[in-house]
Amino acid sequence: MTLLRISAVLLAGALAAGCASTSTSVKSVTPAQLADAGRGTILVSTAAAQRCASTGSWAPIYDAATHKLAAGTPVLPIDEHPDSDYPDHYGTLSAVSLPPGRYLMTVEAANPGVEDIEVPAFAFEVVAGHARYLGTLTRTTRCGTLARFSVIDNYDVDVMLAAQRNPALRDLAPERALLTFVRR
Repeated sequence: MTLLRISAVLLAGALAAGCASTSTSVKSVTPAQLADAGRGTILVSTAAAQRCASTGSWAPIYDAATHKLAAGTPVLPIDEHPDSDYPDHYGTLSAVSLPPGRYLMTVEAANPGVEDIEVPAFAFEVVAGHARYLGTLTRTTRCGTLARFSVIDNYDVDVMLAAQRNPALRDLAPERALLTFVRR
């Protein structure tokens, strides 16, 4: 009974925090979001050698000016998501519609108490009416070791996969605007 109660509290906390409420799947981007001239779309993928369930990480998006979590933005899974979008490595492909502006994407431990991540920050800009490909945020170390990350350009693979998974993205030709490492 105690385990059930703990699970219910954790689920309620995740839902209240908004972690589980906004999808990052390319399948969930709608034609209306793509046509909204007041917003931009980002396409970004993640990669790791394996799933890191207990030492996993995710990438929240912050407003660059205020350093506050960007309103209504999802937390992007890096290496803790249960499913992979790729047959040759563990990773996910995400698409997000955002208001124009400058943002920071950080890498943070998905589980409280895990301290094996050097928290890097990557900058990007969203331009209204445009789609941008931010690259692949890649974990370069094994699970259970100090996590380090780099950004890789997998434009052709990611854009092709996005088009296969969502017909609304077939005519999308995002410009390359790779994440840029910044000191926090």
